[in-house]
Amino acid sequence: MVNERELRVVLPHLARTGLPLLVHAELPGPVDAATRRLAGADWSKYTTYLQSRPDEAELSAIQLMISLCREYHFRLHIVHLATSQALDMLRAAKSERSPSQR
Repeated sequence: MVNERELRVVLPHLARTGLPLLVHAELPGPVDAATRRLAGADWSKYTTYLQSRPDEAELSAIQLMISLCREYHFRLHIVHLATSQALDMLRAAKSERSPSQR
């Protein structure tokens, strides 16, 4: 797991290579908050796990990655997309012909 500061250090170098960055996009803040809310939940149930991974964790991470892609002009591939709510955001980035979609 890396944070935005770490990404900003490496992205100029990655952009020069032309190689894509594959990202499992999920920010820890929303996951941590959901996990705290579920402190007394039954973690043997799959529904508890699903509740611990709110869409906002993925949506905010994807938005961050698209923003960084616009700034640093690197190729981006989001792996393991879990929320359909991100599709419009990804389509819009692709329609801009952002480097993440070339």
